[in-house]
Amino acid sequence: GEEMEAGVVLVDFGGSTSDFVLYHHGKLRLAGAVPFGGFNITTDIMKDCKLLEREAEDFKIKCGTANPYCIDGDKVLSMEGSRFNGPVEILKRNLALSINARMSEIQSFINREIYKYPDFHNIIGGIVVTGGASILEEFEEFIEEATAMTCIRVGPGKNLAQGYDRVIADPRFTTAIGLMMVGCDVEYPSCTRLLIKNEAKVTETKIDQYPEINKTENTLPENENAKGKWMDRLKGKIIKFVESEGDKDLL
Repeated sequence: GEEMEAGVVLVDFGGSTSDFVLYHHGKLRLAGAVPFGGFNITTDIMKDCKLLEREAEDFKIKCGTANPYCIDGDKVLSMEGSRFNGPVEILKRNLALSINARMSEIQSFINREIYKYPDFHNIIGGIVVTGGASILEEFEEFIEEATAMTCIRVGPGKNLAQGYDRVIADPRFTTAIGLMMVGCDVEYPSCTRLLIKNEAKVTETKIDQYPEINKTENTLPENENAKGKWMDRLKGKIIKFVESEGDKDLL
């Protein structure tokens, strides 16, 4: 697309890794991965805020922000936990500090690699982010400050037929939807996609559009004696093997 020609960086913040690629002049110029992701952020929150894993994950998804410096230091977050002593409470600023520290580390690794591209100063398409961590509040602002690039957060919603976008039009599902689209192109290149951009209705695909899917092929041999011939060939090979090896126990 135009972004790939003009130059763009794509970062997928996943659970265990954060993957990045750089395109320029329509070609892939750089690719890499950082061995940290959303799971590491959850682990940091567990340690810093003294939470169970499920509690830390819930706080991260529902209340997490990448910018701790725009938060009132006294704002308290409360959530029903799995403990017997009532709701779990933490300071939102502490939550944000844990998230920001890990995100800054991840982004610093990515910056160090993309800055190695000799023509990086001519990348004008900005940086596109997706993946689970990108749903955090203030995330785009954090990325723009960390990279000095225009940031766009994307999900798979624009490639989904109407009726599905509210369910899975989320940056966390971008990779899964992309793999489904690639698989559709590989398996049925001449068929109409079920994932269609800007369509008002789900396109119905007739069964005869799928190659050979509505045909019952006769896999039985046309020659009625084929089975007998196959057995004769097997018998011949066994006899040949025995004759060549000999019955050594009887010698």
